[in-house]
Amino acid sequence: MKARAREKPAVLIIDDDEHYVESLTQLLRSNDYIVDSVTDGSEIDDVLVKTNVQVILLDLSMPGVNGFEVVRQLKDPLGPVRWQINQAAKIIIITGRAEHDTAAFTRKLGADAYLVKPVDPELLLSTLRNVLGASRGRPDRPSKQDGRRSVTRCASVPEPGRPPGASPANR
Repeated sequence: MKARAREKPAVLIIDDDEHYVESLTQLLRSNDYIVDSVTDGSEIDDVLVKTNVQVILLDLSMPGVNGFEVVRQLKDPLGPVRWQINQAAKIIIITGRAEHDTAAFTRKLGADAYLVKPVDPELLLSTLRNVLGASRGRPDRPSKQDGRRSVTRCASVPEPGRPPGASPANR
């Protein structure tokens, strides 16, 4: 009997910071993810219509784009029909906003996790595994606090382009 080849999960990064997108893309591709990205808010609709992804990494603050509205429309069963191909996609918010109220609001809208920039690469990979595991009915590690499978954390990590483990203090 042949073992079935493991499908590579597809991730869409929606963020206007091109350097950050490139850094995330390299990290994810080196960990066997298929990656597509959007750095211009006007491209979101085209990509969401044409691309079927398992996870969307979404920045809340992009020029001309309301990240809250993107989450709401993706998770709304009555949302744009053209986006329904991605309605089951897990959404991980990656933003510079560290407010608890913002995190809670995005969770209420349907986001699966909330991470604060700059994000530790290991935390991002762990969060991806958790939300993907949850979609398959098997999270990596449920939270010990409340049993939920998603993560809402702030992380202090290297800036894009800085190697993991490096920090401004280590310069």
